[in-house]
Amino acid sequence: MLKNKSLKFLISLKLFLYLFFIGTLVFISVKMKTDYENLENVNELLEEKISYYQAFVVNNDTGSFYDQLSKSIKHKDLEIKALKQNNTFSLSSWFCVILMFCSIYFYIASELESKIKKLKSEESDFEEQQML
Repeated sequence: MLKNKSLKFLISLKLFLYLFFIGTLVFISVKMKTDYENLENVNELLEEKISYYQAFVVNNDTGSFYDQLSKSIKHKDLEIKALKQNNTFSLSSWFCVILMFCSIYFYIASELESKIKKLKSEESDFEEQQML
């Protein structure tokens, strides 16, 4: 069968590369999902902030309502800033990462496949010569 050590190594490398590709895609998809959920949380906070502003416009007095409103808006601003700091990449950035990763993977996989085919043909030619 496979007597050539470099052929065995290339096939093992191809299997490792395949498993690494699948694992990385799973990791990136989970990361994208959590980033999207963080964006949804920020959106909910912003909608809540808009409702506070609308309530302030309707009730434009300078009493205790104004103080409560300003405190809640400052609190929401801090929450939004904290969530934005946790969200390092946008979803479009993650799609670019996936595209680059896939293109690199498929290039390396095609190069490995061509080397494996070349070594298999050389091994079969060597076995044919030994048979004669």
